[in-house]
Amino acid sequence: MNGSNIQVLDDCQAELTNIKNFINENPLHSMVKYLVSYSVIKSCGTIEIVYKDIIYCHLIENANAEAITYFSRNIKDSSSNPKFENMCSLLKQLNRNWNSSFKSTVDELNKQSLNSLVELRNQLAHGIPITSSIDDVITYFANGRSILNVLDSIVNNNNK
Repeated sequence: MNGSNIQVLDDCQAELTNIKNFINENPLHSMVKYLVSYSVIKSCGTIEIVYKDIIYCHLIENANAEAITYFSRNIKDSSSNPKFENMCSLLKQLNRNWNSSFKSTVDELNKQSLNSLVELRNQLAHGIPITSSIDDVITYFANGRSILNVLDSIVNNNNK
């Protein structure tokens, strides 16, 4: 994974840790529910940005200007929840071997965690209160990050 994406993930992890520390020190503070909600949005958005960037960066290697513009509009700048199924769908459109490898490598717990994080973000977007804890969000983010490592390995090391 490129250094920029690693930094984005590390920054998000540090922010989640800071939020967890605040919540642990102030469990009854009125901001706790807002901080957990923010954590859901931040962590899910970070995973979305990195997953699209991993694929985009690989595709633009040696690409012409028109292809770069196309990939930018349709992958990097598009809106796509980072659900496991959406990742698979994009990979399948690009390279069936990537999709097969990705599906067979990512374990069920990580898939469920990532999808749970996306579902929490969707609930927030539709005004539905969430009951998850900051620990849940941190676990979901860590499992999502594991999926990104698998994705990066498949896209950048296989089937070049």
